Amino acid sequence: MTLYGRVVRALGRTRAFGWVGARVLHRLDLPFRDRRHSVSSLGTGFPLCYLTVRGRRSGEARTVPLLHVADGERVVVIASNWGRARHPDWAHNLDAADEATVTVAGKSRVLRPRRAQPDEHERYWSQALDVWPGYDGYRRRAGRELRVFVLEPEEAQAGG
Repeated sequence: MTLYGRVVRALGRTRAFGWVGARVLHRLDLPFRDRRHSVSSLGTGFPLCYLTVRGRRSGEARTVPLLHVADGERVVVIASNWGRARHPDWAHNLDAADEATVTVAGKSRVLRPRRAQPDEHERYWSQALDVWPGYDGYRRRAGRELRVFVLEPEEAQAGG
């Protein structure tokens, strides 16, 4: 990882970074959805995906850039909401959805969302901390368990 990436990882643990990130980063990253790199991933190596899910009330497609953990065909995301006390809206939408679109490096796939099972939760949580150590601070600040979502091809759910 570059020096820049190490600095961002260190700053990512701070409350100030969470405040700025929640208000700015998604706006900077969204225009790069169909590209290989974005503002957040360029020079950092952070695995960024774009999650598109329909609003549970509005029915409108909403897209949010998120760090993710890749597990074969699965994509795992953490509902940290930058350490805020409430779950992010996209997590509520994902709970209500039968499918979501995940775009990684400009390639989109329709996947089935579900919450991680307890044994998966611990494994994926550990992997997520390797990607972004700031999740631990976010969990402490939020005062809640951060939801871990697994998005997978339909056949993976049917097969176990």
